Amino acid sequence: MEYNFFDYHDRTDKIHFTPYVFVGLAGFYANTQTVSIAQPNLNADESVISLAIPVGVGFKYALSEHWNLGLEVGARKTITDNLDHIDGQRARQNDLLGNPNDQDWYFYNGLSISYTFYKIRCPDKSQEKGKKQD
Repeated sequence: MEYNFFDYHDRTDKIHFTPYVFVGLAGFYANTQTVSIAQPNLNADESVISLAIPVGVGFKYALSEHWNLGLEVGARKTITDNLDHIDGQRARQNDLLGNPNDQDWYFYNGLSISYTFYKIRCPDKSQEKGKKQD
């Protein structure tokens, strides 16, 4: 879900950009490897399929009525504690490596090009004001 602060697609307006915030639900697959020379018992090569909750902020510019250029940064709170192979049990065994009381996070930033297929039009505020005065 995304909330745009400005109506940046209104081609009659001079504002063709908007900051935005987003939140959602995501699925991911990660295949990671951990190598420790000091503690070889922590070496692992595993795959994980899990869910994450993405949240973040961004900035979008309308290149045309349908095409957008975006820049965003976000964090994903995972529903697993095994991305780095240091889950709660391994973290309790060696408290220098992890926190047994929270799940893993990963971060994202990127530049994107997107296409808007349709737009839900909001009522024109100037027309609503005129109706109230009548």
